[in-house]
Amino acid sequence: MENKLFLGFGIITMLSGVYFIVQEQYLEGICGASVGAWLVYLNIKQIKGKKEE
Repeated sequence: MENKLFLGFGIITMLSGVYFIVQEQYLEGICGASVGAWLVYLNIKQIKGKKEE
């Protein structure tokens, strides 16, 4: 449950980063999208690791 919550948070962070890029606030957008992508990557990796066990 906790992993899915953080996965959703990562997706929302990525979407807000893309929104900032569209609004021409590039620094906030790139930082937000990269942090969101990193959260999604880590959580997918963790979810796959738990399924293998």
